[in-house]
Parts: sequence; structure tokens; C-alpha cells
Amino acid sequence: MKLYERKWQLIWEKEKVFEADPVKGKKKFFITFPYPYVNCSPHIGHSYTALRADMMARYNKMMGKVVLYPQAWHLTGEPLMGAAKRIMAGDDKQFQTFKKAGVPERIIPSFKDPKKMASYFIKEWDKHFHKLGMSTDWRRTFFTTRLNKCYNRFVTWQFLRLKDKKLVGKGSHPIIYCPLCDSPTGSHDRLKGENATIVEHLMIHFRMNDGTVLPAATLRPETTYGVTNMWINPEVVYVKAKVNDEEWIVSEQAFQKLGSQGYDVELVGEVKGTELIGKTVDNPVTGDSVYIFPASFVKPENSTGIVMSVPSHAPYDHMALEDLKHERRFKKKLDSIVYVHLIDSPGFDEHPAVRVCEMKGIISQQDVKKLENATSIVYRNEFHKGEMNKNCGSFAGKKVSESKEGLIKYFEKKGWGSRIYETSEPVVCRCTSQTHVKLLKNQWFIKYSNKAWKKKTLKCLSKMRIYPEEARKWFENAIKNMNAKACARKSGLGTPLPWDENWIIEPLSDSTIYMAYYVIAKYVNSGELKENNLVPEFFDYVLLNRKKKGVAKRVGVKKSLLDKIRKEFEYFYPVDMRSSGKDLVPHHLCFFVYNHVAFFPEKYWPKSISVNGWVTSEGEKMSKSLGNFLPLSVVIEEFGADATRLALFDTAEGLDDPDFRKDNAISFIKKMGRLLEEVAVLKKSKASKLDDMDKWLLARVQDRVEKTSSFLDSALNRQALQEAFHGMNSDLIKYLNTKKLNKKVLEYFFNVFARLMVPFAPHFSEELYLKLGKKVLVHNSSWPKVEKKFVNKEIQVLVDYKDALMVDVKSIQRLIKKDAIDLLTVVVASDWKNEVAECARKAVEKGKFRALIKEVMNSKVKRYGKRAAQLAQVYAKDANKIPSVILGSKKELRILGQNKNELEKLFGCKVIVELDDESGSEKAVKALPMKPSIILE
Repeated sequence: MKLYERKWQLIWEKEKVFEADPVKGKKKFFITFPYPYVNCSPHIGHSYTALRADMMARYNKMMGKVVLYPQAWHLTGEPLMGAAKRIMAGDDKQFQTFKKAGVPERIIPSFKDPKKMASYFIKEWDKHFHKLGMSTDWRRTFFTTRLNKCYNRFVTWQFLRLKDKKLVGKGSHPIIYCPLCDSPTGSHDRLKGENATIVEHLMIHFRMNDGTVLPAATLRPETTYGVTNMWINPEVVYVKAKVNDEEWIVSEQAFQKLGSQGYDVELVGEVKGTELIGKTVDNPVTGDSVYIFPASFVKPENSTGIVMSVPSHAPYDHMALEDLKHERRFKKKLDSIVYVHLIDSPGFDEHPAVRVCEMKGIISQQDVKKLENATSIVYRNEFHKGEMNKNCGSFAGKKVSESKEGLIKYFEKKGWGSRIYETSEPVVCRCTSQTHVKLLKNQWFIKYSNKAWKKKTLKCLSKMRIYPEEARKWFENAIKNMNAKACARKSGLGTPLPWDENWIIEPLSDSTIYMAYYVIAKYVNSGELKENNLVPEFFDYVLLNRKKKGVAKRVGVKKSLLDKIRKEFEYFYPVDMRSSGKDLVPHHLCFFVYNHVAFFPEKYWPKSISVNGWVTSEGEKMSKSLGNFLPLSVVIEEFGADATRLALFDTAEGLDDPDFRKDNAISFIKKMGRLLEEVAVLKKSKASKLDDMDKWLLARVQDRVEKTSSFLDSALNRQALQEAFHGMNSDLIKYLNTKKLNKKVLEYFFNVFARLMVPFAPHFSEELYLKLGKKVLVHNSSWPKVEKKFVNKEIQVLVDYKDALMVDVKSIQRLIKKDAIDLLTVVVASDWKNEVAECARKAVEKGKFRALIKEVMNSKVKRYGKRAAQLAQVYAKDANKIPSVILGSKKELRILGQNKNELEKLFGCKVIVELDDESGSEKAVKALPMKPSIILE
């Protein structure tokens, strides 16, 4: 199988099948897959997203469009530099990761130089994508950073124009920061916590008798009105510090964070957590004096290392107090605690945290999973549906969801609180350093918070197709909540910021409109454009249509070439589909939309984005950083390209995570091999007049074509494959089991099958097409269309009806454990039952299944009285019993009558067909529409 795959790859290359150039009057389809980081060899996780794009590219090519599917490689940022530093530091884990990826041991030490690493892995990616048989126009490939001087010019131009539009600025913003790299750590510069965000907490300034502040951070400022106590970790040594001229007690980690976030801090001394236990602090919001209790769950690295307790609304706090009751020394203090109910919300009375813990059967703090779930229930319900009550002072009567910012500003104004920033999860830089949030001054940012720009981006999104549609809300929320983003860092590979070369443009900022560069890359790679030609005026002309006089002379190329490139851009733009993993929704994919609306007129805005899940292998999550991944080279070597493709497409679609299983790949190899062998049946068959099974197979093919096309139109790879491969294969097996085979029907079937499988298993499709005697490439043929002359719903129902009857008879035969039958009676349901079934079917179609009995008995069938009600009850209990197609008593009787001789031969007994109303058997009453009662004697 792998031999013929390589054969077809060479033919495609020779015939230039996937090279895309403008064709006047012909529709186009421009699809892109995010250029991957080449800091390791590809694994099957990368290939799934790329293959989904390839599937859509091939489908659209078969639909007669000029398809452009290019590919490039990303070097920007810390991924390569971080890996190089780890090799330089003798990190064995990184060494083993490269070794597992197939890198020869002798080469790995050279990866101390990121340029050598990039050079090696670009070749690896290119090689393995070729082995997958990707339908890529390789004339347009490139890589990023200043190592590619031409692309470097493109990114330089991009940032100059962003600055011209006042969409880049300098200021102070909280960013996730690496102290070792002395730089912002963008999502793609992280070893861990790639999707972490910055979360703003409010520190409530609780004060001891001497005025010392114990700040407790919270995401729910409204709960400050119900604080009953404080939590301190007795095992932690806290620090005393001067913070903005006040004395504070915080964890050492919090002291470092405060210093990074604009607070004026000075270390004064230390204080053990045990020294604080049993003391009191005053709540600045209520004036209440509350005790400090010990809690091992308080983590010094989380916010300030001090936690306020609100047991009425926080399940963890409630259970911690319950556990503390076992310690006698706190009994008197605990007896003084009174829970304060603050928020009224549907489904809860007083003290929701207590109620949920009781409902969930939580008995201690050790029930972590149950507590997490309980916390989620309470918080979600109170945030979305909660209203603050009289215990919340001037905020009484206000909705929780609308009051957070108002509370924060009110508390700040009163001097009761101040802000601190945290990451939503731990973040580790590619250099392996732990990061933290820093308020960075004089940092360059892209102004994604700009209201007019945000509005324009949301407008674009509203006009785009999002696959699957359920992901649209993710995009909307991400764009609405988008703040200014750091666009440059001090270390890593990349393009220098054109007006401040001490900074390097980070990887999520140089990868937003590069799809336009694919048009230009073809001319760079052919030698028609040189680095010196790529001045800002060149990009203005070909991408923005700014045709200033004398521009060709300044650029240094003929005007005809500029016009040719401009026309090619106009032909292929906009991007019709961007195919990506779901992890890129919060940043890259939103930035992609943002920047396209900033640079281009509406007609060039992106048309759609398709997102997919993360690949697992044999049920296990894959990660390069964890060393747990399945290299693409190993998979292709073992299973070949097509079986790999099919095994990935077969397990999931949309946002679900596909699971690559070797057994599944092996199964596909066997099935494809058998199908190629079965083409030989054509030689044994003869052309003849169409019988029922011929008509059935032709009709089934039309259904498969229609459904496969519909699923591909929605980028639903799994359901499309179910129809194109599994469905067609199942139909063929059923047809081949009949005694007479029609050559013309089989030729038609295999012809359609070969074309239908092009998006999924292109090498197999070519091989099958060749075996059919075709002299052209299947990729140069057209996508199958539904042929109305073969559409035949009735014949499909007839054959399915007969098959279901055979299955029922055989299952009953097995049940009564008798091989021989003397008499087989088939009892058909009378017409009144068909009327009830039809009413039930319509009720389901209208979405009134729950009121099915009422719907049925309000129709004309109520004249059948109790009998109709009883049958409606049968359908109400199990909707699967409602037939999707109802032939009626006469047609059922006719079908059975016509096939009576066949049934008698098959079962070797006499067959009687009768109507239930005319039958003398007690079992006749069990006959249902499309489900006759079977009586064996």
C-alpha cells in the first residue's frame, strides 16, 4: 500500500496537480492551516488539523474550484530558543524528546544553535507532509523571522502600517512575564499554561489592631459583606513589608508580585504563620472583627497567601470550618461564628454552600472533586441569577452579574481594597522559568481593546461561518473581552520592531495576515522578487492597491509584474477557510480576524474558520513538552498515509477530541486492500436488465453522495467518512451477497466510490480509479452528483423491509431453538394502526413528542378509541418504534405477497401472509406498522 502511495505522490508532483494559479471565470477556494512551530518533528496531533484542511481542499478541487492550499513554517519566539537553551543546559528530558521524535543522537548536540535546529526540522516537516500526500502548492512555502529576509520585510511593513493606523502603542499594562528572559511570555512562548490568561483580583485590606494590613484577594468582592474569619497557612513564613507607606503581611511570593505590579514595596521582616493564628482582624467593609484560623489549603503562591472565609457561599470555607470543629482549642472562637447570607438565588434558601455540601454528601475538605463541583454550582448560580440582599449595604437589590466593577471601584474609593493580577493557571516559559504577572512600563502593545476596531471585528465574525457553530460563542467572548496585548519581547527569534530594534515582534503578532504573503512567496521563490524589491511601497501596491506614481521604479520591478501579483491577490483573497485547533481560539484566530479587518476592505475579510479538538493516542493525551507524543514518521512508516488519515477522521469531528488507535488504522488497511481486490468482480459480472437489488444499490449511492456532500459542506469529517467509506462499503457487501451481479451497476458504484473517497484516502482513490481502467487522474475528475434517475426511496424501503423481516424471523427461530419450521405466518398491521403511527410521526416532527398521546388523540384517529390510545402509549414510551416511513397495509401485503415464494425457499416451509384484523391468532395484535408480527409453528 505504501508503495502505491509514493507512486501517486510522484505523479501528482510531476503533473503539478496541486499548483494553483488564477483561472479567469473559475471559482477559487483558499484554505490555510496555521504554520506550525518547527522546534520538533511533526506528530499526529499536528497532522489531524492539517489533514482536515487537506480534506476540504480536495473536496473543493473536485467541485471544480481552483484550490490554493499553501504551507509555511514558524520559527518566531521562544519555542526554538527555549529548546536550544535546554539542550545547552544538558536537559535530558529535551534530549529524549528529540530522540523519540526520530532525531539521530549525533545531531542533537548541534541543536544548541537554534538555526541548525530550524534547518533540520523544516526539512523533516516538509518530508513528512510530502509523505502524507498533502495537496499543497509547495511553490509558496517559506519560514518566518529575520532568517528569512523577504518575510522579515513583510512583517516590518505590517507593523509600520499598524503604527500608522495608531493600533500599536506604548504604555503600562499587566502582562505574563518571564524574569529570566526579561520579556513578556506570549501564549506560544510557554512550555506550560499556553491558554492561561491574566485574572484581576481585588485585595481587601483587613487590619490588625496595630493597623497592619492582611490583604485577602478575591474574585467575588460582593462576598466581603459575609466574611466570618480569615485563613492562614501555619506552615508558611510570611513577610512583613512596607507597601505604599503601610505595613502589610503577605507571603514572600506575593511580596515579589506586588513589587512587579507597580506597588512601592520594602522588606521589613518575617512572621511565622503560627504567630498569626487566633488573632483578629477588622473587616473594612462591615467593621466586624474576625478570627484568623489555620488552613493547610492556603497556598503562598496564590495571590497574597491569605484567604478570607465566607462559609455561607463558599463550600470550601464551610467544610474547613466543619473540620476545624474537631480541634478543641478553637471551640469557643468557632461558637462565636455566625454565617451571613448575602445573595438570593433561585433554588437556594439560606446558606447555599451548606445546602449544596449536604446534597452532595460532602463530609470533609478531602472530598476535593465534590467540593470543586459544589463550588461551581454555587458560584455559577449566584453570578448569573443572584441578587444581593439587605446584608450588602448600598448594593442590596442589585444583580451580582452587573455589580462587580461597581463594587471594586467603591471599595477602592473607600480605601478598603486594591488590585492584584494573577495568571488563571501556572505558566512556565520555554526557557523553563516560572512566570508571573508584571505591570510593565514602556511596553509595546497592539490595541485590541480599541472599541471601534473591536466592533468591526465582531461585524466580520457575524458574517463568517464558524465550524462547528457552537464555537462561535467562544470567539464572541474572546473578542469582547480582548485587552491590549504585548506584541514584542526582548529575547527569542523574530523580526525587530521597525521603530525600536531593541524589541523583537512576538509569535502571535507576526502571524496574523501572513496568508497574504503566500501570493508573494511564489514570486520570491521563483527569483522574480528579491529582498530589495520588498519595500513598503511594494506591499502597499500589491496588497492594499495603493498605486502611487513611479512605484515600479522605486520597487525595482516592472509594473506588469506588480499588476500580475495584485491580480493574483485579488483572485485568491479572501481566505475562504482557516483550519485550526480549538486551543488557538482565544488568541491567534481572533488576532487573525482583527488584523484582516484592520488592513483590508470588507470584500477581503475571512469567510470561515474551522476548529477541531486535540488528538489523543490510545486514549492518552499527547504533549511534546511531556515527551508523550506519536511521531508522524513512525505512524506513516507503520500504516501508510491513507490509513493514518482514515484512522484520524473516523473517531471525532467538531470540537471533540479524536483518538488515534493503531487497531483502527490496521482495520482500514485490510478494508482498503479487500476493496481493491473486489474490483475483480467486474470481470465476473455481466450487464443485464436492472432488478430490485440493482435499483437499490443505485439508490443507496445517491443517498451516500448527498449525505457525504452535506457533511463536507459543514466540515464534519467523521459523518462524511461514515457515509463515503463505511456506508458505501456496507452497501457493496450487501449487494455482493446477492446471486446476480450487474456489471454496469458495479462499474458505476466503484466509479462514484473512487471519487467520493478522494478527500479521505486520495492514494487509495487513485489506485481504485486506475483499476477501473481510467486513463486520467481521479483528482482531475469531478465530484459525484446525485442522479435523479436513480433516486428511489420506495425500493430502499422495500429492501430494508424485507431485510428486517428476515432478521426478525431468524432471531425468533434462534429464540425458540428450532431449526425446522412447518409454518411461517406474517401478520400485517391494519390501516387504523398506520393512521396512529402517522400521527405519532408528525407529532415528533413538530417537536411535540412529550405530548404525543394528547396530539394523537386530538386527531381523527380518536375514533378508534381505546385501541388508538394504547398504541399511542406504546410509541410514547419508545419513539424508536415510530417508523420513519409508513407504506400502509396494502403495500406491506403486496410486498410480502410478491416475496412469498422467496421466503418459502429460504425457510423451507409454507408461508401465510394476512392482516391482523382477519387473523385468528392471539399474537396478531402485536403487529405494528412496518413491523409485522411473526408466528412460527
